Amino acid sequence: MATRRYSINPEDHDHAVTDAAGSATATKNIELTVDWDNLTALGLSGQQARLQVLAALQRLHAYIESSGKFGVAA
Repeated sequence: MATRRYSINPEDHDHAVTDAAGSATATKNIELTVDWDNLTALGLSGQQARLQVLAALQRLHAYIESSGKFGVAA
């Protein structure tokens, strides 16, 4: 495991997700960086780490939904 960067451009018609190793470097409009090594250093198995990331994504989704536009001008 290592730090992974998942990136996507919503305007791309193929909706392809880029999966790359390394720290956060903005290459697309939406990016998520997960430090898998740090999660396993906390004592989580690979499966537990994956489930924790999915749970965190659900919390991020709820936060985005509840907070509106993040103060971005329409």
